[in-house]
Amino acid sequence: MPPHSSRPKNRRTLSIDLEQIRRQLRWQPSVAGSEVLGPLEGLYRAEDHRYRRVDDGTLLHVMDYETLLPYELKIERADMVCVQIMLAGTYMRRSAVRSQIVESSMTSISNLPESLSVTNAGQKLQGIWIACDRRHFLSRYGLQPDMVPTDYVPLFQSARGMPVAIELATQGPNIVAAQEILSCRMKEPLNSLYVAAKVTEILCNVVAQLHSMAGARGPGRIHTWEATQQAIGAAAEIYRRTLSSPPTVDELAQKVGLNRNMLTAGFKARFGATPNAFAHALRMREAKTLLDGGHLSISDIARSVGYSSYASFAHAFHAYYGVPPKKPAV
Repeated sequence: MPPHSSRPKNRRTLSIDLEQIRRQLRWQPSVAGSEVLGPLEGLYRAEDHRYRRVDDGTLLHVMDYETLLPYELKIERADMVCVQIMLAGTYMRRSAVRSQIVESSMTSISNLPESLSVTNAGQKLQGIWIACDRRHFLSRYGLQPDMVPTDYVPLFQSARGMPVAIELATQGPNIVAAQEILSCRMKEPLNSLYVAAKVTEILCNVVAQLHSMAGARGPGRIHTWEATQQAIGAAAEIYRRTLSSPPTVDELAQKVGLNRNMLTAGFKARFGATPNAFAHALRMREAKTLLDGGHLSISDIARSVGYSSYASFAHAFHAYYGVPPKKPAV
Protein backbone atom coordinates (compact mmCIF):
# COMPACT_ATOMS: atom_id res chain seq x y z
CA MET A 1 0.00 0.00 0.00
CA PRO A 2 1.54 3.40 -0.93
CA PRO A 3 2.22 5.83 1.91
CA HIS A 4 -0.61 8.16 2.90
CA SER A 5 -3.04 6.29 0.66
CA SER A 6 -5.74 6.06 3.32
CA ARG A 7 -7.02 8.65 5.73
CA PRO A 8 -6.76 7.59 9.39
CA LYS A 9 -9.84 8.41 11.42
CA ASN A 10 -7.80 10.46 13.89
CA ARG A 11 -6.02 12.60 11.28
CA ARG A 12 -6.04 16.29 12.29
CA THR A 13 -6.78 19.00 9.71
CA LEU A 14 -4.95 22.33 9.93
CA SER A 15 -4.66 25.33 7.63
CA ILE A 16 -2.42 28.35 7.10
CA ASP A 17 -2.28 31.37 4.77
CA LEU A 18 1.31 32.28 3.93
CA GLU A 19 0.44 35.88 3.09
CA GLN A 20 -1.13 36.38 6.52
CA ILE A 21 1.97 34.94 8.20
CA ARG A 22 4.21 37.21 6.11
CA ARG A 23 2.22 40.27 7.20
CA GLN A 24 2.40 39.14 10.83
CA LEU A 25 6.18 38.84 10.59
CA ARG A 26 6.57 42.49 9.62
CA TRP A 27 6.25 43.34 13.31
CA GLN A 28 8.19 40.51 14.94
CA PRO A 29 11.17 38.33 13.94
CA SER A 30 9.42 34.98 14.34
CA VAL A 31 6.25 33.19 15.44
CA ALA A 32 5.90 29.69 16.87
CA GLY A 33 3.93 27.09 14.94
CA SER A 34 1.34 26.98 17.73
CA GLU A 35 0.66 30.72 17.29
CA VAL A 36 -0.11 30.19 13.61
CA LEU A 37 -1.90 26.84 13.68
CA GLY A 38 -3.61 26.97 17.08
CA PRO A 39 -3.27 24.44 19.92
CA LEU A 40 -1.06 21.55 18.86
CA GLU A 41 -0.80 19.52 22.07
CA GLY A 42 -0.13 15.88 21.32
CA LEU A 43 0.36 16.46 17.59
CA TYR A 44 4.14 16.58 17.53
CA ARG A 45 7.26 16.72 19.66
CA ALA A 46 9.32 19.70 18.53
CA GLU A 47 12.91 20.78 18.68
CA ASP A 48 11.98 23.72 16.47
CA HIS A 49 8.75 24.53 14.63
CA ARG A 50 8.75 28.21 13.80
CA TYR A 51 8.11 30.78 11.07
CA ARG A 52 10.78 33.47 10.66
CA ARG A 53 11.01 36.76 8.80
CA VAL A 54 13.87 36.94 6.29
CA ASP A 55 12.94 40.23 4.57
CA ASP A 56 9.73 42.03 3.53
CA GLY A 57 9.09 39.52 0.76
CA THR A 58 10.39 36.30 2.30
CA LEU A 59 9.58 34.02 5.22
CA LEU A 60 11.21 30.86 6.48
CA HIS A 61 9.59 27.82 8.11
CA VAL A 62 12.01 25.84 10.29
CA MET A 63 11.04 22.19 10.74
CA ASP A 64 12.67 19.96 13.34
CA TYR A 65 10.05 17.80 14.99
CA GLU A 66 8.55 14.33 15.30
CA THR A 67 4.90 13.78 14.46
CA LEU A 68 2.90 11.97 17.12
CA LEU A 69 -0.44 11.94 15.28
CA PRO A 70 -1.27 11.95 11.57
CA TYR A 71 -2.34 15.33 10.20
CA GLU A 72 -2.92 17.24 7.00
CA LEU A 73 -2.09 20.90 6.46
CA LYS A 74 -3.89 23.05 3.92
CA ILE A 75 -1.57 25.80 2.66
CA GLU A 76 -2.81 28.90 0.81
CA ARG A 77 -0.15 30.83 -1.11
CA ALA A 78 -0.54 34.29 -2.61
CA ASP A 79 1.74 34.05 -5.67
CA MET A 80 4.75 32.81 -3.72
CA VAL A 81 7.72 30.75 -4.89
CA CYS A 82 8.39 28.11 -2.24
CA VAL A 83 11.77 26.38 -1.92
CA GLN A 84 11.97 23.39 0.40
CA ILE A 85 15.00 21.38 1.47
CA MET A 86 14.25 18.21 3.44
CA LEU A 87 17.10 16.72 5.44
CA ALA A 88 15.10 13.88 7.02
CA GLY A 89 11.61 12.43 6.80
CA THR A 90 8.97 12.32 4.07
CA TYR A 91 5.41 13.50 3.57
CA MET A 92 2.86 13.73 0.76
CA ARG A 93 2.08 17.00 -1.04
CA ARG A 94 -1.24 17.04 -2.89
CA SER A 95 -2.42 19.61 -5.42
CA ALA A 96 -5.55 19.70 -7.56
CA VAL A 97 -3.95 17.46 -10.18
CA ARG A 98 -1.21 15.41 -8.58
CA SER A 99 0.29 13.96 -5.42
CA GLN A 100 4.06 14.00 -4.82
CA ILE A 101 6.26 12.49 -2.14
CA VAL A 102 8.53 15.14 -0.64
CA GLU A 103 11.76 13.40 0.33
CA SER A 104 15.21 14.15 1.67
CA SER A 105 18.16 14.92 -0.64
CA MET A 106 15.85 16.83 -3.01
CA THR A 107 15.09 20.55 -3.31
CA SER A 108 11.42 21.11 -4.10
CA ILE A 109 10.36 24.36 -5.81
CA SER A 110 6.68 25.21 -6.18
CA ASN A 111 4.26 28.06 -6.84
CA LEU A 112 0.91 26.44 -6.16
CA PRO A 113 -2.06 28.65 -5.17
CA GLU A 114 -3.09 25.92 -2.75
CA SER A 115 -1.76 22.55 -1.63
CA LEU A 116 -2.34 19.91 1.03
CA SER A 117 0.53 18.39 3.00
CA VAL A 118 -0.27 14.96 4.46
CA THR A 119 1.97 13.52 7.18
CA ASN A 120 1.74 10.20 9.01
CA ALA A 121 2.52 9.65 12.68
CA GLY A 122 6.06 8.71 13.65
CA GLN A 123 7.83 10.87 11.07
CA LYS A 124 10.96 12.74 12.15
CA LEU A 125 10.87 15.80 9.90
CA GLN A 126 13.91 18.02 9.55
CA GLY A 127 14.30 20.71 6.96
CA ILE A 128 13.58 24.27 5.92
CA TRP A 129 10.86 25.80 3.78
CA ILE A 130 11.38 29.25 2.22
CA ALA A 131 8.38 31.18 0.81
CA CYS A 132 9.20 34.24 -1.28
CA ASP A 133 6.90 36.64 -3.14
CA ARG A 134 7.35 35.67 -6.81
CA ARG A 135 8.09 39.17 -8.10
CA HIS A 136 10.44 39.80 -5.19
CA PHE A 137 12.19 36.50 -5.93
CA LEU A 138 12.70 37.43 -9.58
CA SER A 139 13.97 40.95 -8.87
CA ARG A 140 16.12 40.30 -5.78
CA TYR A 141 17.84 37.16 -7.05
CA GLY A 142 17.89 38.05 -10.74
CA LEU A 143 16.26 34.85 -11.88
CA GLN A 144 15.68 34.96 -15.65
CA PRO A 145 12.81 32.67 -16.73
CA ASP A 146 14.37 32.24 -20.19
CA MET A 147 17.49 30.86 -18.50
CA VAL A 148 15.76 28.00 -16.64
CA PRO A 149 14.76 24.59 -18.06
CA THR A 150 11.88 24.92 -20.50
CA ASP A 151 9.46 22.84 -18.43
CA TYR A 152 10.04 25.06 -15.38
CA VAL A 153 9.30 28.46 -16.95
CA PRO A 154 5.56 28.61 -16.00
CA LEU A 155 6.43 28.41 -12.31
CA PHE A 156 8.07 31.84 -12.44
CA GLN A 157 5.93 33.63 -15.03
CA SER A 158 2.50 33.92 -13.40
CA ALA A 159 0.54 33.72 -10.18
CA ARG A 160 -0.98 30.43 -11.38
CA GLY A 161 2.46 28.82 -11.24
CA MET A 162 2.62 25.12 -12.11
CA PRO A 163 0.28 22.33 -10.97
CA VAL A 164 3.23 20.29 -9.67
CA ALA A 165 6.44 21.12 -7.85
CA ILE A 166 9.79 20.76 -9.61
CA GLU A 167 12.59 18.86 -7.92
CA LEU A 168 16.35 19.28 -8.08
CA ALA A 169 19.09 17.29 -6.40
CA THR A 170 20.06 19.33 -3.34
CA GLN A 171 23.56 20.79 -3.65
CA GLY A 172 26.06 20.09 -0.90
CA PRO A 173 26.44 23.74 0.23
CA ASN A 174 22.68 24.04 0.64
CA ILE A 175 22.57 20.91 2.79
CA VAL A 176 25.19 22.44 5.08
CA ALA A 177 23.40 25.83 5.12
CA ALA A 178 20.08 24.17 6.02
CA GLN A 179 21.76 22.24 8.84
CA GLU A 180 23.33 25.46 10.11
CA ILE A 181 19.91 27.11 10.21
CA LEU A 182 18.50 24.20 12.21
CA SER A 183 21.41 24.19 14.65
CA CYS A 184 21.60 27.97 15.19
CA ARG A 185 21.05 28.83 18.86
CA MET A 186 22.06 32.50 18.80
CA LYS A 187 19.91 35.06 20.57
CA GLU A 188 18.24 37.95 18.76
CA PRO A 189 19.16 39.98 16.82
CA LEU A 190 22.04 37.67 15.83
CA ASN A 191 19.73 34.73 15.13
CA SER A 192 17.65 36.63 12.58
CA LEU A 193 20.74 38.10 10.89
CA TYR A 194 22.46 34.73 10.70
CA VAL A 195 19.40 32.86 9.42
CA ALA A 196 18.65 35.55 6.81
CA ALA A 197 22.21 35.27 5.50
CA LYS A 198 21.87 31.49 5.19
CA VAL A 199 18.51 31.77 3.40
CA THR A 200 20.07 34.26 0.97
CA GLU A 201 22.94 31.85 0.36
CA ILE A 202 20.52 29.00 -0.34
CA LEU A 203 18.38 31.00 -2.77
CA CYS A 204 21.46 32.31 -4.61
CA ASN A 205 22.64 28.72 -5.06
CA VAL A 206 19.19 27.58 -6.26
CA VAL A 207 19.00 30.37 -8.87
CA ALA A 208 22.54 29.59 -10.07
CA GLN A 209 21.62 25.90 -10.29
CA LEU A 210 18.53 26.69 -12.37
CA HIS A 211 20.49 29.01 -14.69
CA SER A 212 23.16 26.33 -15.18
CA MET A 213 20.48 24.06 -16.65
CA ALA A 214 19.40 26.55 -19.36
CA GLY A 215 17.83 24.83 -22.36
CA ALA A 216 17.31 21.52 -20.58
CA ARG A 217 13.98 19.77 -20.17
CA GLY A 218 12.78 17.75 -17.21
CA PRO A 219 14.17 17.47 -13.68
CA GLY A 220 17.80 18.25 -13.02
CA ARG A 221 18.82 15.19 -11.07
CA ILE A 222 22.16 14.92 -12.84
CA HIS A 223 25.42 15.11 -10.92
CA THR A 224 28.09 17.09 -12.75
CA TRP A 225 31.71 16.79 -11.56
CA GLU A 226 31.42 20.15 -9.78
CA ALA A 227 28.15 19.22 -8.06
CA THR A 228 29.60 15.89 -6.94
CA GLN A 229 32.65 17.64 -5.47
CA GLN A 230 30.37 20.02 -3.60
CA ALA A 231 28.45 17.05 -2.21
CA ILE A 232 31.70 15.36 -1.08
CA GLY A 233 32.78 18.57 0.62
CA ALA A 234 29.40 18.83 2.35
CA ALA A 235 29.68 15.21 3.51
CA ALA A 236 33.11 15.88 5.01
CA GLU A 237 31.74 18.96 6.80
CA ILE A 238 28.88 16.88 8.21
CA TYR A 239 31.43 14.44 9.64
CA ARG A 240 33.38 17.34 11.20
CA ARG A 241 30.21 18.60 12.90
CA THR A 242 29.03 15.21 14.19
CA LEU A 243 32.10 13.71 15.86
CA SER A 244 30.09 12.42 18.81
CA SER A 245 27.45 10.69 16.66
CA PRO A 246 28.52 10.45 13.01
CA PRO A 247 25.94 9.19 10.48
CA THR A 248 26.34 5.85 8.76
CA VAL A 249 27.67 5.88 5.21
CA ASP A 250 24.18 5.21 3.85
CA GLU A 251 22.69 8.02 5.96
CA LEU A 252 25.41 10.42 4.84
CA ALA A 253 24.94 9.48 1.18
CA GLN A 254 21.23 10.23 1.46
CA LYS A 255 21.89 13.57 3.18
CA VAL A 256 24.11 14.85 0.37
CA GLY A 257 22.15 13.30 -2.51
CA LEU A 258 24.70 10.74 -3.71
CA ASN A 259 24.52 6.97 -3.79
CA ARG A 260 26.87 4.96 -1.56
CA ASN A 261 29.28 4.06 -4.37
CA MET A 262 29.59 7.67 -5.56
CA LEU A 263 30.20 8.85 -2.00
CA THR A 264 32.88 6.24 -1.33
CA ALA A 265 34.64 6.83 -4.65
CA GLY A 266 34.54 10.58 -4.06
CA PHE A 267 36.11 10.27 -0.61
CA LYS A 268 38.86 7.98 -1.89
CA ALA A 269 39.68 10.36 -4.75
CA ARG A 270 39.64 13.51 -2.61
CA PHE A 271 40.88 12.34 0.79
CA GLY A 272 42.55 9.01 0.04
CA ALA A 273 40.24 7.23 2.49
CA THR A 274 36.81 5.67 2.71
CA PRO A 275 34.10 7.72 4.47
CA ASN A 276 34.39 5.54 7.60
CA ALA A 277 38.19 5.87 7.68
CA PHE A 278 37.94 9.63 7.16
CA ALA A 279 35.43 9.98 10.02
CA HIS A 280 37.56 7.77 12.29
CA ALA A 281 40.65 9.88 11.61
CA LEU A 282 38.73 13.05 12.47
CA ARG A 283 37.61 11.58 15.78
CA MET A 284 41.09 10.39 16.73
CA ARG A 285 42.70 13.74 15.87
CA GLU A 286 40.07 15.61 17.87
CA ALA A 287 40.66 13.24 20.80
CA LYS A 288 44.41 13.90 20.69
CA THR A 289 43.83 17.65 20.57
CA LEU A 290 41.58 17.43 23.63
CA LEU A 291 44.08 15.20 25.45
CA ASP A 292 46.91 17.63 24.73
CA GLY A 293 44.76 20.45 26.08
CA GLY A 294 44.59 18.67 29.43
CA HIS A 295 41.24 20.18 30.47
CA LEU A 296 38.94 17.15 30.15
CA SER A 297 39.07 13.68 31.65
CA ILE A 298 39.77 10.81 29.29
CA SER A 299 36.22 9.51 29.82
CA ASP A 300 34.77 12.90 28.85
CA ILE A 301 36.98 13.00 25.76
CA ALA A 302 35.86 9.49 24.83
CA ARG A 303 32.21 10.57 24.98
CA SER A 304 32.87 13.76 23.00
CA VAL A 305 34.18 11.73 20.06
CA GLY A 306 31.46 9.11 20.15
CA TYR A 307 32.71 6.29 22.40
CA SER A 308 30.42 5.00 25.12
CA SER A 309 33.20 3.49 27.25
CA TYR A 310 36.77 4.21 28.24
CA ALA A 311 37.86 0.75 27.12
CA SER A 312 36.54 1.03 23.55
CA PHE A 313 38.05 4.50 23.17
CA ALA A 314 41.42 3.40 24.57
CA HIS A 315 41.51 0.44 22.19
CA ALA A 316 40.70 2.64 19.16
CA PHE A 317 43.21 5.33 20.18
CA HIS A 318 46.00 2.79 20.69
CA ALA A 319 45.25 1.16 17.34
CA TYR A 320 45.46 4.56 15.60
CA TYR A 321 48.45 6.14 17.36
CA GLY A 322 50.28 3.11 18.74
CA VAL A 323 50.16 4.43 22.30
CA PRO A 324 47.38 4.51 24.93
CA PRO A 325 45.49 7.77 25.54
CA LYS A 326 47.30 9.81 28.17
CA LYS A 327 46.97 13.37 29.39
CA PRO A 328 50.16 15.46 29.47
CA ALA A 329 52.06 15.62 32.73
CA VAL A 330 51.41 18.79 34.72
